[in-house]
Amino acid sequence: MSRPAARRRERLGHIFSLAERMHVYLGDDAIEVDLVDGYEIQRTRVFFADVTLITMHRCRSRANLWIMGSLILVILAFFLAVSQTIPEMKSADDVVMIVAAVVCSPFAVMFLMMLHPSLYVTVFGKRTKASMRFSFRQAHGRRVCLRLCDLVTRHQQAERDRRAALPAAAVTAQPFAAPPADGP
Repeated sequence: MSRPAARRRERLGHIFSLAERMHVYLGDDAIEVDLVDGYEIQRTRVFFADVTLITMHRCRSRANLWIMGSLILVILAFFLAVSQTIPEMKSADDVVMIVAAVVCSPFAVMFLMMLHPSLYVTVFGKRTKASMRFSFRQAHGRRVCLRLCDLVTRHQQAERDRRAALPAAAVTAQPFAAPPADGP
């Protein structure tokens, strides 16, 4: 048996959270979303004809900034308390602070990376939505957003032109027939 030809899918972006991962692809007539939740994958589509809104905005996660900043302060406070309470450590204050700086440096780098806002592109359909986050390649995110706007606009305009070309009788809805009379 031969396998059916694979559909063309181009990867647009992704967004990750603690519990799930969302991968977004561009299909022939829709934006395809693979939502990976643990071991389950749900595939949904946002058809170009159903797109109602495309948004692009930049923001940073305040919760992540607070968590990372608090973690840095707790680690530094711990090393400072250890160096002040243990008498043998008072002579080695420089070593303790160097160790504290080495331990805190990855968290400080992550904190500085989180200060840079991420670009979010969201495509809303009538029933579904697709979200993407671009942390470092924000120019690519802008290009993806403009490309999606262009594709959706062209597809919806072609659909409007196709409907305008139909005869008026095919476009208007036919009235419902009267229900049958009860009894003989």
